[in-house]
Amino acid sequence: MLRELVARSGTTIWAEFALLIFFVAFVAICVRVWRSSQQTMDRHARIPLEDEPVEPRTGPGGEPRQEGVATHG
Repeated sequence: MLRELVARSGTTIWAEFALLIFFVAFVAICVRVWRSSQQTMDRHARIPLEDEPVEPRTGPGGEPRQEGVATHG
């Protein structure tokens, strides 16, 4: 009875749409991983083991951001 109610309500299109979004995102991630160079993958693999970030974060003008300080433009 519940299946009939859901089928007749027309909400199954949202489930199909969500599945499509998931599939597209999954394929995009796989393509990005396969196209990455070995050097990039090695650098990403070492991130959890390093004490300092590999690439420092920068603020809106290229200057390094200070941790804990909010920048409002």
